[in-house]
Amino acid sequence: MVKMGLKALVVSFFVLFVSATHAVADEQAQTGELVFGVLPQGMSYTMEKQWQLLIEQVSVESGHKIRFEAADDLEDFERKLSRGAYDFVLVNAQMYTQAHDKVGYKAFAKESGHTDKGVIVVHRDSSIKTLADLKNQTLAMSDPRHFTSTVLTKAHLNNSGIKVNEEYVESDSSVYRAVVHGDIVAGAGEINTLNNINPNAHSKLRVIWSSKQYSSNAFAAHPRVKPEQLEHVQQALLNLNTDAKGKRLLSKVKFKGIAEAADQEWDDIRALKQHLAN
Repeated sequence: MVKMGLKALVVSFFVLFVSATHAVADEQAQTGELVFGVLPQGMSYTMEKQWQLLIEQVSVESGHKIRFEAADDLEDFERKLSRGAYDFVLVNAQMYTQAHDKVGYKAFAKESGHTDKGVIVVHRDSSIKTLADLKNQTLAMSDPRHFTSTVLTKAHLNNSGIKVNEEYVESDSSVYRAVVHGDIVAGAGEINTLNNINPNAHSKLRVIWSSKQYSSNAFAAHPRVKPEQLEHVQQALLNLNTDAKGKRLLSKVKFKGIAEAADQEWDDIRALKQHLAN
């Protein structure tokens, strides 16, 4: 009886998931809109508005009606992603591999010259020189689900036999701020968020460890997107690289450029996740 109950529960959840996915597709088919989502992690209101302007330009260039849909927070974004609410989406590497496997999203573009690398920083005047010096110290981290700054860092520390006390804060920026102000001895982040902080704050930090480089954020399309729609949106994103207005929009979201990409470019993340799971 228990087994049958569990089976029925699983089937019910599957039916609800499929129904929700079909409801999203039906609604968007009626409005004629394509919905574009962007990972909100650490995104300010100003940055959100810049992404809206960029997506509006992509809509004009592609000839398709595209609406930028902001998420309330990371949890809201993940819920929408898991039920296929977005036709197009910009996600981090870990989220992309999950969304590809579970929903069928497929990468078609990426940020040019952008890779992810986890880092651990201390204050420039700190006596801490190596990872071994962090033993039993407190390490600030952002979201525990953040692959580059948190998952990679914790895995490396565990493999190295270095036990630290973890203290979670709001974002990578909060991590760096806490270290700069001397509120905490060390913090975990990623090279891209570190390079984007205020130069004065950056000058007060010192990197004592960095991971190898991994593939970064992916632009991906839901399988319901038609081939011609995908082609037009991809080309519109690539055109931002050469158009004067497009270049300004890219700089506002701190992108150097956009390049074509394919799913296999994130195989390094899949291999790493498999290694960490073993």
